[in-house]
Amino acid sequence: MEVREYVVCYFDLLGQREGLLKRVRTEAPSEDLQKEIDSVSSLIVLFNESLRQSFDAIKNHGRDILRLMGIPETRMPPFLERMQQVHLGIQQFSDSTLFFAGANDGDGLGFGMFISFCLFFAAQYLYLISKGMLIRGAVTLGRGWEIAPNCLYGPVMEDVYSLESSAAHYPRVVVDRKVISRVLQLDKEAAATNITPKPSDYFVCDVDGIHVLDYLSLSAVKWFESMGASRKQLLDTLSNALGYLQTTLDSLLSTTTTDVSMEKKIQKYGYLRSYWTTRMDALIKYFQETDNPVVGLPDYSAVIQAISPQELKTPATDTQPRS
Repeated sequence: MEVREYVVCYFDLLGQREGLLKRVRTEAPSEDLQKEIDSVSSLIVLFNESLRQSFDAIKNHGRDILRLMGIPETRMPPFLERMQQVHLGIQQFSDSTLFFAGANDGDGLGFGMFISFCLFFAAQYLYLISKGMLIRGAVTLGRGWEIAPNCLYGPVMEDVYSLESSAAHYPRVVVDRKVISRVLQLDKEAAATNITPKPSDYFVCDVDGIHVLDYLSLSAVKWFESMGASRKQLLDTLSNALGYLQTTLDSLLSTTTTDVSMEKKIQKYGYLRSYWTTRMDALIKYFQETDNPVVGLPDYSAVIQAISPQELKTPATDTQPRS
């Protein structure tokens, strides 16, 4: 079992266990309890299936991955062969999923495949939000070894769990600076061949100095379209996601409960407010300038204004990543 450097992405589905587990421990079986169990279970299954689809997709889009790395079409054949040397894996347990790739495998192609996975995940994340799911996660680099197929072990596992629990805080995917440094190196390679957008365009630095996956960036949305997503699909997904946010906020703001659990929920949606605010104007402008006028989107300004009390301080997002 060879120890090697891996890039690891860990994702955790938020909020599905909080009330249910307490009910299962303390309540007698009932029809109402069974309905909640079935509802939560179906969300977890959808979450796991969506992440599995992201993992499977990177095996079928080798040329797109190479374009992200700045490799011209004429030079792709030998790189496609080297991609077969990359160790890839996915571990799924309960409502958590972990993706890993040998960072240096295939002379560094493993790291490029990680970026591609992040983009496929970003597309799935918009869909999952529209279905009422929020995700928190982390990405890091570190040493480990595969004790069995799709079963990674080693210091990198401890590192990614620690990063997610100590730094994510909100519904976001935080990215270790070691990973960002490697991404910026790919930027230089992309610049040498005039490839745009740069790999770093899919990440951003939050106001708290922590880098995150920028799943709603203009670069990411353009990439979704380049991979075959129609304008109608994107608008429908955004509309459904915003509708879910509005419904949830109406519920949160109408309650008089002020316990710790409610405060945490408000903080989560307060973070989403700041993130969506910085992204939606640019996206709508892009949609209007490049195709038909935007139709069907709800008035997202109401979502932005109503998410949290004025005194709540939550991170806003910068528009450019820091090194």
